[in-house]
Amino acid sequence: SDFLDHSVYEGLNFSDIHDNCFVNSNESCALYVKTDDLKTLFSLKNSTDNSARLNTKEYPYIHYALYLKPFVNIPRTILSSGSFINYGFYTQLELELLKAIGYKINTKEFFGNSLFSSGSSTKRQSVVFKSGFSAWSKENNDYKTDQASRVPLSIGTTIYGSYNDIVQEGTIASVGYGSVGIRVDGSFNTITVPKKTSIIENGHNSSGIAVTYGRDNVINIDGDVTASTEGGIAINLDFGSNALSDYVEFQGSYHRVRTLDVKEKRMTREKGAAVSAPSDIRGPLVSKLNITGNVTGNKNAIYIDDTAHVKEINITNRAKINGDIVSLWEPFVDDKKTGVFINSQHVDLISGKVQLDTNYDAKKSHVRAKILNDLKTNLYLGSDISHVSEKAKYKKENSRANISIDGNIIGKTINISAIGGVTNICGYIDTNKLLINNASLNIKTANYMTNYMTNYVNTLDLSHGGQLNLANGNPEVIVIRDIVKATANSVISVDTKLDGTVIDAVLFTGKTNAADNVINFEPGLSYNEIKALSSDPKALLNLLNKFVKDRNFFLSQHGLSMRFPRHIWYTQGQMGRKVKCTIRGCYLGDFVKTYAYSSEKLPLWRYVLSFGGIVLMLIAAYIFHRKTSSRFY
Repeated sequence: SDFLDHSVYEGLNFSDIHDNCFVNSNESCALYVKTDDLKTLFSLKNSTDNSARLNTKEYPYIHYALYLKPFVNIPRTILSSGSFINYGFYTQLELELLKAIGYKINTKEFFGNSLFSSGSSTKRQSVVFKSGFSAWSKENNDYKTDQASRVPLSIGTTIYGSYNDIVQEGTIASVGYGSVGIRVDGSFNTITVPKKTSIIENGHNSSGIAVTYGRDNVINIDGDVTASTEGGIAINLDFGSNALSDYVEFQGSYHRVRTLDVKEKRMTREKGAAVSAPSDIRGPLVSKLNITGNVTGNKNAIYIDDTAHVKEINITNRAKINGDIVSLWEPFVDDKKTGVFINSQHVDLISGKVQLDTNYDAKKSHVRAKILNDLKTNLYLGSDISHVSEKAKYKKENSRANISIDGNIIGKTINISAIGGVTNICGYIDTNKLLINNASLNIKTANYMTNYMTNYVNTLDLSHGGQLNLANGNPEVIVIRDIVKATANSVISVDTKLDGTVIDAVLFTGKTNAADNVINFEPGLSYNEIKALSSDPKALLNLLNKFVKDRNFFLSQHGLSMRFPRHIWYTQGQMGRKVKCTIRGCYLGDFVKTYAYSSEKLPLWRYVLSFGGIVLMLIAAYIFHRKTSSRFY
């Protein structure tokens, strides 16, 4: 206990330890276990702050419940006494406890690194894990770095503490069933996978990185994360199921629910849907997921469960995503407008009411609307995360970004914002919002699926320099359900036949909000077709006139029109050509990489420099004229 250090031996009575020591007296009679291995778990030998340690009362202890059933004070684990357990196997700390009481266990076969200690909001801990995880060698008493672990349910690195800055330098490799590369259960942690580090989890139903509890964690992927076997998820953001049954209790971001108590009338539905949630889950499970490396998942590249809120995903220059990005997270306002609730995919479970750090007035519509908006997932493509601050109102874009996503993006609460460079999506999208600003987003569904899939967005926002590029030689379909917004300097590129008719289908089923009621379309043709038209200006003019007629007929149904195309686009790649037309025909001009580059306004300094050059030239001409004139006299 806190005030007594008493060794435990066989035949010892609780009363011999202390007068207040008896069964169920967790606080006054906890049985602490202290071994060198446990001390190692709670030490920070790789930390820059070696003074940080857990104090005695934070060590694991054993306590007894009814019928002398022993439990360990590690929340949400198999040996804990809580009502919500989302661990399907022992933690390293629990295995060390079992080892301490006589079980022969080599924990290094199951776990590589474990961090159970925490920093604080004012004094964070920095930990570098130079070692990784792979097959264990009994002969060398070390890992075989050239062989992957085959142990099922293993975890390369466990992050159970909070307020830690962790860098995983050692490579993690496993082919064990249900294994996890890095598992995070704490809050306010920052986990970084550096450039030269790989997390390889190629066992069935394995996860490269799994964040399974907590709030406001930040994940930085600069290296490689792979889960390429059946059921593999590269980045798994999921509170998981309760080992005691989700009917007993389930937890997730902002909510804690007890369905069984409601059905057996021990609680009202209102109370069962809003059981007081700990502060550790009254926030997004992950506040930022930053990806500059490679992420590959067989089942999903990024999976967001219906229990988990992910606030922001940044996919930046040279990032490659292989696999689907899927979110089941879906907050909603109930019919009676009593609050914001989390929709569960399990129809037999009651929905959980959103609980924030501070109370909110759910009766006010603007409050509900703000909460729903705050609970969206913002997926940024082409952002420059090195320039993003917590207080920045706008993100800085990387105009040179080149991003590849080989998979679908699906989620009713995902807002996609392409804000810089070029993003190629080989798959379809079905999301809440698509914003394209000074960037090009290329969508190609044909080679990803056997059947062509329809793209859906509730809102399409084409801002300055935004290009939605569907011109790839295959028919694409995109449906904008609610609203289309477009500025004059934005465009939709579409596959076009030589007779000017459009192959792709762009459907508006809601409202439109366009500057001067203009939404621009530009044609996409094959390399050979453009080459042939370049030598026949009259044929190119005829094609463009027919294209304008085709698109204006479509747009007129929505009270819109388009201007004459400024470019023509190659369906084999991202390049385009400028178009200049006269009454005699149309001529192809310079190559352009994207519409954003073509429509980019010159910076002020270019105008100043040009004006300054003209002034200097005039002065030089005047001086030259004066000098040459004086020679004649």
